[in-house]
Amino acid sequence: MATIVVSKYGMKFYSRDCTKNAIGEQGETEGVLRHLVSAGHRVLYFGKHEGEIPGVTFLEPHLTDLDDMSTAAHQEYLWSLDTQMVGDHKPDLALQINGMAPTFSWIDNPRGARLQSFAVRMCAPWLNILQSLKLKRTCINNDPRSYPRDQEMSYGWDYVRPSALLDQCATVKPMTVGGKQYSRVSMYAKAESFGWLPPRENKKLRDVVIVAHSHFDDSLGSKATWPDLEKLLAETDCVVYGKGWEETEWHERWPEKFLGPVKPLEVLDIVNTAKASYVCDHTPGFKTGKPYVLTSQGCVPCWSYNDVMNAIKHYDENIEWAKMSFQPDFRVLDRVIEDPNFDGGGYEPR
Repeated sequence: MATIVVSKYGMKFYSRDCTKNAIGEQGETEGVLRHLVSAGHRVLYFGKHEGEIPGVTFLEPHLTDLDDMSTAAHQEYLWSLDTQMVGDHKPDLALQINGMAPTFSWIDNPRGARLQSFAVRMCAPWLNILQSLKLKRTCINNDPRSYPRDQEMSYGWDYVRPSALLDQCATVKPMTVGGKQYSRVSMYAKAESFGWLPPRENKKLRDVVIVAHSHFDDSLGSKATWPDLEKLLAETDCVVYGKGWEETEWHERWPEKFLGPVKPLEVLDIVNTAKASYVCDHTPGFKTGKPYVLTSQGCVPCWSYNDVMNAIKHYDENIEWAKMSFQPDFRVLDRVIEDPNFDGGGYEPR
């Protein structure tokens, strides 16, 4: 078994019991940590965190008086403390769950680029660990906005360039990072199934609910058109939670059915009240964890009006189908850990 160091990139990690922030994930980091422990690995977590996971050793980066206005010497001194602390555990592998992605985190960067404080505090310590301990960067991606673009990879930090990219899709995309050309190769690894979501029986208080941001006007550039939303709003008890719907014709016609954004912890309780939910994928070809979230709460994920109506009428058989269809699958991740020669994608220089 391996000693594996894990980090949620660019963000503080909250265990499921401690999630308080209005943005974040559906437990993918916790799911990975728990899986690694159950597989018998020695598991370290490096980064800011809140909450504990049985079997995981948490290591806090040294951040005293560190921000974007600090000197390069101070950053490097704190890095040396991190390197010694993590190095004492002799990790074999590094796993990154992708999060907020800066362009530079290194104060003494050769371009003299100005940095953001979050990058200096939440990203640079991890990049230093990868480079100083010569750990290949295996990335797990759960958001199409979170692919790494750290320019350090093009300025001599060879271990910052992702050596594997375990994703919710299988694609090859050209990228330019720090003036250098790369092919971003995604290995489909069912990363959408990695969330930590203890199952619950559904309360069946309503037939249909939707919990989704519209993404019509944000950086995601969603291709989702929600073709069956009007029929569901008109013919069922469907309500919609999320932001971005305010300027739509649907909101104008049924304002009482749009209930605004909610916090992550509230999502589970909301979908636990409905038999079914209408899902419209925001990015074609990119799987999402939403079906796993819904199924864990006894809510049937549906991709059309007919699917929703069938799920309402035949709930028991549909939720059993969902439970069989949407189960955690870590086989590709396990293969990457076990076989150093396995091709897991990554950023390939062009």
